[in-house]
Amino acid sequence: MHLYHREVQAFQIPVPWLLGVTVDCTASISNRDFAIGKDQLIKFLVATHLRGRSLPGLPSDFVSVTAFKDRRNIFEPPQPLNVVKMDNESHVAALCQWVNNLRNDGGSTALYDAIKIASSELVTMDSYLPYQYLKLVLAITDGGDNNSNTRLQDLSYFLNSNLCLSVIGVGSSASSQLSSISRYATSTHSIGNFGDLYQAMTISLGVVIERQGLIQF
Repeated sequence: MHLYHREVQAFQIPVPWLLGVTVDCTASISNRDFAIGKDQLIKFLVATHLRGRSLPGLPSDFVSVTAFKDRRNIFEPPQPLNVVKMDNESHVAALCQWVNNLRNDGGSTALYDAIKIASSELVTMDSYLPYQYLKLVLAITDGGDNNSNTRLQDLSYFLNSNLCLSVIGVGSSASSQLSSISRYATSTHSIGNFGDLYQAMTISLGVVIERQGLIQF
């Protein structure tokens, strides 16, 4: 199947999403690449907001964004933007502005800690929602974890719950991390540059939906 078709299909699937996106904000990412990556993430957030208009009657998607550097610098937007109901236009716009203001100045990578924090956020949010959501932590990184208190094997909870993990690695430095984390992830995706991030996010989402048996492409 052509990748563009799969990308478009992901936004047309009548399954509500509860997504926790974790964003690598380390200095190993160049200023240019980081700016491109932020634009791609904002494009994804806007597309998620707009998909509700083409799927009337579907419960709204919810998205949280967690930025990570070292283990002492993992943070989210202030409430109410920590988990955004994606049919709320003003909150989506504010979240996009928060993403745009992120800086790539971290000295270490606490990927596993960020994934664990995002997971906890989704589980808490899900406990308040009456509808069955696809629950997915979507992690974006350009390298391997080197600063978390959380160990790789601590992510084994993904194997025994309805919470899914998808990891997107950008560049060759992320290949080893993708290989090691794949045992706990529903999907991993490698891309060469941040210009492909939007497509990778939507395709990864579609792969998870398909592997969860929610729809067949």
